[in-house]
Amino acid sequence: MESIKRRFISFEGSEGCGKTTQIRLLKKRLEERGQKVILVREPGSTPLGERLRRLLKHSAIGFCPLAELFLFEASRAELIKKIIGPEIAQNTWVLADRFTDSTLVYQGVVRGIPLKTIEELNQLATAGIKPTLTILLDIPVKSSQFRIKKRDGKKSGIDKLQADFESSLDTVRKAYLELASREPERFYVLEATGSPEEIATLVWEKISHVFEL
Repeated sequence: MESIKRRFISFEGSEGCGKTTQIRLLKKRLEERGQKVILVREPGSTPLGERLRRLLKHSAIGFCPLAELFLFEASRAELIKKIIGPEIAQNTWVLADRFTDSTLVYQGVVRGIPLKTIEELNQLATAGIKPTLTILLDIPVKSSQFRIKKRDGKKSGIDKLQADFESSLDTVRKAYLELASREPERFYVLEATGSPEEIATLVWEKISHVFEL
């Protein structure tokens, strides 16, 4: 597995940045080239992960930050063991809607858990597996707020995590950009204020270069 470049790409960014749209467009383009692609999301994508997702996002139960962190890491450990690890070993493209960087931003910078603690738990949960490329879709806070409001008007139910973090959008954005500055070889920061098609073209150009397509 180490002899080839892992086809593992994560997408990160503030709420409303367009991650889900870009992941789907990329999946479609790769599959049109005959590639095997799977999508995963955090938390989620395994039976345990999906249960934890519902608990974290929609339960009336409140969690202390450390308990919240452990639930995310439990979902991640299961995802690595059951899906990501086996699939990248088969040279499958794995596209992740959030991964370890989200935990550093939301549970670390926003919730206040020491980053070193989270980094150690991330390392344990992932068995050292990291994305080859992380695409950070960066948008101004006002754009994020507008997109969240527009999206929420079409949804039923309350996303507890989203509601908790909406007041910290500027902190979240700055934290992501700081992470990207520490690992410029892994992160690709993309201004995501254009049309989905324009952004998808830039994403494809970067992936084509990194993976020599």
